[in-house]
Amino acid sequence: MSSENEESQHSNILNENPDGSLSSEHFSEHYTGPSLLSDDIFDQVDELFEGSDEDKLKAYEILLQLNEERTDDIEVLWRLAKSCQFVSKYYIAAKKNLEKSKSVIDEGVKWSKHALEMYPGNCNAHKWFAICSGARGQLGSTKEKIEGGYIFQNHINEAIKINSRDPTLYYLKGKLEYEVAVLSSFDRRIASWLYGEVPKGTIPEAIELFLKFQRESPIQLKDCHLHLAKCYIAKNEYETAVNWLEQSLQLPAKDSEDKETDNEANQLLKKYLKYKKV
Repeated sequence: MSSENEESQHSNILNENPDGSLSSEHFSEHYTGPSLLSDDIFDQVDELFEGSDEDKLKAYEILLQLNEERTDDIEVLWRLAKSCQFVSKYYIAAKKNLEKSKSVIDEGVKWSKHALEMYPGNCNAHKWFAICSGARGQLGSTKEKIEGGYIFQNHINEAIKINSRDPTLYYLKGKLEYEVAVLSSFDRRIASWLYGEVPKGTIPEAIELFLKFQRESPIQLKDCHLHLAKCYIAKNEYETAVNWLEQSLQLPAKDSEDKETDNEANQLLKKYLKYKKV
């Protein structure tokens, strides 16, 4: 995963471990890098991230243009990776275009990787490299999915070391715990073959991480509510699961990804609503 163009001292940093992880010695200074752009433009982009599909597509176009002007600006790079992940999901949820989705998430991996090479102590660079790598794995083979999961785990853990006060990191780690906990026996054999060990993840740990996000985050996420419901379904605690499903559906659906979450929540609610006590 070495960069073709970067000649800085960090150019080969991601090659040190085969799974894409970085050792903690690189983060002693926690250097994040300055941005020479106005905060106003980033406020505008961040607001668009919270909007509709059209808003997110607009944010993507703005960031592409900004990146052409300042290719090494960390505040542009990690946001560009973030926008790629949004756009990739849009092509899956709204357009059902797998190839375009793969193309855009590959772009997100490229920009977040460049951000890490330039600023290896930046929490958001690790966060979005983790997310984009994991998302790319989900669109690939079983082997690619598991490899993406290990990269995701390593970089989310590094992001938490750098900034343990970001609640979204615990939500993301909770999703990984859940996904690993429900891995099929076939996937576990593939993971053992690739890495010599079976990945670890438990439903109770996933619940604890999701609830930590719920307590500490100023925002509510439909997907977090849905995953809490799925965790409680896995524990056969169906009434609690129904409560989380209903809470998920009460939150507004802002984009196509939210609508997909609502579809899954509604399907589960139809199946488990009978367990709700009147």
